[in-house]
Amino acid sequence: MFFADQPGDGRGGATLARFAGTAAVLTPVAAACLAVVMVLAAAIHICRREPSAVAFNAVLFLLAALVVWGRSRPYGW
Repeated sequence: MFFADQPGDGRGGATLARFAGTAAVLTPVAAACLAVVMVLAAAIHICRREPSAVAFNAVLFLLAALVVWGRSRPYGW
């Protein structure tokens, strides 16, 4: 039950820092951490032979990587 809520924590950290206007540098850091969690989760799902969960983790990884790329640039969006 504890591990199921971890991606939710990453989403909160990735969005709240940006919208609050404080420590906007934390948005790409939180998204990068979420991407790492998704890679590790995909590895676990591969070991359990759950391909649909791996695909879901891949989509979340790509979205988190997009946020890292977009927010890390000098003129990020």
